[in-house]
Amino acid sequence: MNYLMNNIVDRRDHPFTEVVSFCADRFRAIRADYTCQLVSDFQVAQHLEIMARFHILAAHRCVEEARENFDQHQNMEKLLQCLISLRIYYRDLRLRGITSPNEAEIYCYEFLLPTERSSVLKKFLSMTPGALCVRTVSYYDMPAIIIC
Repeated sequence: MNYLMNNIVDRRDHPFTEVVSFCADRFRAIRADYTCQLVSDFQVAQHLEIMARFHILAAHRCVEEARENFDQHQNMEKLLQCLISLRIYYRDLRLRGITSPNEAEIYCYEFLLPTERSSVLKKFLSMTPGALCVRTVSYYDMPAIIIC
């Protein structure tokens, strides 16, 4: 995962859509490994958070790409898979007394995705008190959103 983030994501010698395709394929394999090996620790949650942010970045940077170069729908599906997995990992970690400082940020991404109105309320009600009472969500030390 670190290799992908440090050496592949910022490559300029290939179009960004190719980088996205390559990384998305590797991310799928990493998620499958975590699932098969039943790994459930804080580092897995951190990796899934990075994957989710990457898919959001890809959606932004490739918004005007032709469908044959980048499929927004497929990217959203991968983002949703990451977010669903994160929700499960957060619950499992919470049972062991571990919380992620990025949980509120990830919940915000879920709220921003286009979904049915009824599911928004369901998501909100399933949030933990700790995620609901976060004052700011920081990304690169910049306040991004106020929750309370």
